[in-house]
Amino acid sequence: MRCLPDFRTTRSSSGVSPKRNCVKSSSRLPRRPASPSTRPSCRCWSANWVPRGSQFAHDSGALPLLSHALLTTWQVSRGRTLTVADYLATGGIGGAVGQSAEEVFLALTAEQQREARRIFMRLVNLDDDVVTRRRVDRVGLFYGNENADAVTDVDVVVERFAARRLLTVEEETVQVTHEALLTAWPRLGEWLDDDRQWLVEHRRLTQAAELWKNNDRDDGSLLSASRLLLVQESIGPVRRRDLNSIERLYLEASTDRVEQQTRNDRRRRRILETLVAALALLTVLAVTLAVTAFVARSEATSRRVDAENAEAEAVSRQIAGVAVQLRDRDPGLAAYFALVSYEVDRTTEAQSALLDSSAIHTPVRLLGVEGEAVTAVDSRGSIVATAGSDGHVRMWSLADGHAQLGEIVSRDASALTFDPRGGVLAVGGFYGVELWDVSDPAAPIMLLHNDIDEVRSLSYSPDGRLLLVGTGSESLPLLDVADPARPTAAAEVTQPGSPTATEFSPDGRYLVTVGPGRTMRLWDASRLTASPAAPTVPLIDVPSDGSTYTAQQLAFSPDGTTLIAGTTGREVLRWALDAGRLSPLPALTGFTSYVNDVAFSGDGTLIAAASSDNFSKVWDAASGTAQLTLPGPSVVSSLAFAPNRSSIVTASGDGITRIWPLPGPALADAGDTIYQNPIGASGTRLLVGAGTRASATIVWDVSDLDHPVASKPLVIGDGMDQTGAVALTADGNRAAVGTTTGGFQVWDTTDLDDPVALGVIRKATSSLTAVLAFDRTGTVLVVSGQSSNDVSLWSLADPSTPRLLSTVIAGNYPAGMALSPEASVLAVASVGGVVELWDIDDPAEPRRTATLDGFESSVQAVAISPDGRTLAAGSTDRSVRLWDMSTPSAPQHLSRIVGPSSRISSLAFDRSGIRLAAGDGGSTVWLWNVADRAAPEQYAALSAYGQRVNDAVFAADGRVVFGGGTARDVRIWRTEPEEVRSRLCGSGGSVVTEAEWAQYLPGVPYRELCSS
Repeated sequence: MRCLPDFRTTRSSSGVSPKRNCVKSSSRLPRRPASPSTRPSCRCWSANWVPRGSQFAHDSGALPLLSHALLTTWQVSRGRTLTVADYLATGGIGGAVGQSAEEVFLALTAEQQREARRIFMRLVNLDDDVVTRRRVDRVGLFYGNENADAVTDVDVVVERFAARRLLTVEEETVQVTHEALLTAWPRLGEWLDDDRQWLVEHRRLTQAAELWKNNDRDDGSLLSASRLLLVQESIGPVRRRDLNSIERLYLEASTDRVEQQTRNDRRRRRILETLVAALALLTVLAVTLAVTAFVARSEATSRRVDAENAEAEAVSRQIAGVAVQLRDRDPGLAAYFALVSYEVDRTTEAQSALLDSSAIHTPVRLLGVEGEAVTAVDSRGSIVATAGSDGHVRMWSLADGHAQLGEIVSRDASALTFDPRGGVLAVGGFYGVELWDVSDPAAPIMLLHNDIDEVRSLSYSPDGRLLLVGTGSESLPLLDVADPARPTAAAEVTQPGSPTATEFSPDGRYLVTVGPGRTMRLWDASRLTASPAAPTVPLIDVPSDGSTYTAQQLAFSPDGTTLIAGTTGREVLRWALDAGRLSPLPALTGFTSYVNDVAFSGDGTLIAAASSDNFSKVWDAASGTAQLTLPGPSVVSSLAFAPNRSSIVTASGDGITRIWPLPGPALADAGDTIYQNPIGASGTRLLVGAGTRASATIVWDVSDLDHPVASKPLVIGDGMDQTGAVALTADGNRAAVGTTTGGFQVWDTTDLDDPVALGVIRKATSSLTAVLAFDRTGTVLVVSGQSSNDVSLWSLADPSTPRLLSTVIAGNYPAGMALSPEASVLAVASVGGVVELWDIDDPAEPRRTATLDGFESSVQAVAISPDGRTLAAGSTDRSVRLWDMSTPSAPQHLSRIVGPSSRISSLAFDRSGIRLAAGDGGSTVWLWNVADRAAPEQYAALSAYGQRVNDAVFAADGRVVFGGGTARDVRIWRTEPEEVRSRLCGSGGSVVTEAEWAQYLPGVPYRELCSS
């Protein structure tokens, strides 16, 4: 015997109000007494009266179905009582949905019923025999050109089914409410059986139309002729009503393109038929027919291949465009999208985007935590830990590959720090402090959980014996954690207001605590635990000024002489600490929002800060000069240096940990615009010439591209300033620096740690020195001015006393110069739009031998290949011309290269003479393959520099390009795509996730990267 509940309801003007009572069993349940106060009764009834269970009763989504079944039971009930018979009449949990749908359908007009069928066919997915719901945009249910009656019919169908809770209508989308409806409504099943093949074909058409729309209606996404024919046959005259506006437009565009192709094919066939008719006079009919069939088959294959290639090219270019757009906002993701574009199709745009990724500061991306995160690096530099708002703390190796080592799950994690002794990780949050043994990160062990409420910061003393816990109250507990498994209370530190940050000095002598309103206290740390019973008075006590200005985080320099604080004032405050006294230093600025975290590098030479404006910045600690700006897609909440200064680790609001290699693919800020950056023949030494605002000229050892080393600065003396004109000998052991007096200074750079000033000439040209060039031996130096026509040649046989060999008047304001490998030819590019060739086999008696013209404007750059066979000249008319120099007195024009959108400012060949690089006045370094000098091919257009590129040169046998200009630094590109791909895939970071792919490449099928 069973006792069943009675789901009774009371009708009212406002609807149905169900109440639950217990009733006696019978074939019809008794009516509820008229008085609401009547107490419920319960009667046991035989088990054979109990309705059988539904196949949907135990499904995860059964509750909404039960609600629907009960509502339907009430609607069909007679009187005021729900009965088992009424329940069974509705079909039960599963049947009620189908029965409701059928009732709504039968109440529609004939036209509305046709619309209902079309709508439900759009709201389902069919995968083999599996039918699932599908969410669609509401606008997708309309034809796009129908009349008002048709629109009304669609609205009526949707609203009536929604009123019966069979459809869920949101602001912009519609979907089937109950999965059970797909199997419980027989009519829908019949429709699916009748339309199964059409439904599959229709879904393919919908996806293709959406891809076409998302690709800006690119012709490469349109249907081919054969595919269009199949689709049209499937649609027929009846199915066309089922198409929405975008599908119709897609078919119309596909039809137009196929018709155009057909017209072209017909024209080609007419020509072919004419040829075949002529050949028929000379050959037998069988041969003619065979040739015709072969040609037709080849054309069909060629058209199919061309269409596939065109689609791949279009998608590749689209993805490359996404990579370029993301470069300044999320460089890590941009690099992987560049790799995607290259793997889809190796277009010039894709190759350029991939090579550009090697010249931007690209971090390794580590996923795994949710929401705003904090990060920490252990003192050995082997583990990086990141805690997310979900309480998960994940640990990765800081070594190459960045393998995930382990994970800690906590209730909350908003503060994170490693014990300086290593092996213990402190995790703090709203629910307290936890100490974890992470000596084996794969199997972390909790040593302690302390119920200190609302932990905001954690600071270890340098010896790891003390742990100060910053909380929301003014009293901060100081724990003795010499034995982390058995900590004891050592003392309490007070900080007015709500403390925001704490930090011990590296020598353990001082403790700093800060709070809102610029409050700050400096404590003698040695006295905090010396006598716990005695009150401790801070050495410095700065009261609140009543403002909201707050220090967010603190850091000491490794030598303990400098204290820094990231603040809500959008700046990094600095103080000098001496004998317990703090002296303000100039603040570091440049942020547009709060500075959330600060850190010193392990050697104390760099300061880094993270901000809510999505950027992190790095400065030189001594001078306060900005060194790096690291962009990101979201708020940067935390950062830390690797102890060996090899990288910076940042954690952001998107839950991604980013590891930024240092120093990155750029040489340090030169102090002013870079005008020339020549490189030695070995490719290991680069000379950077910057303008007059720069304090010195620097020679860089670039033998290790990941860790370039700067020379001691070459400082011009004797009241002269440098101009940015520089020259470097082939062996890199001698440099010349141009001066504003029209002269130059020669340096011996054999020892980069101790360069030696040699000879100096105050006046070598009648205007400030603009261009310098050495011959291959380094014994002859050519000098030209910025606004004069004189070019002088100097002997450096004795570099301490340069000797003038000759002076020539070269055309109309020389703008660029180049010497042939054997130093017998001097090429001078001039503003007059020509290149003059001078025979300087005897540098004391130069003579002009030829003039090269054909440009539409001034010539700014000239270069001669290492074998002396080819001369390249670039003009402000945005073109480059090549000449054959086999006979220097009578050069032969070979080709004209176009493509750049701005003036050509520099030219350089690689060592093989096969590649040519050009810096332009925009922001691009152009690379061409000139193996076929009569028909050069574009290799890449590199735009990562972002500003005007004044000089671009090759190194490492053409595998590397250095470019400098108005951004005041020199950027480093790698020019072999496979090398760049290998470095990206070998970094160990996460590539593009499916969610990121869907966000930035909707409609493009997801593909795995770095799989081989």
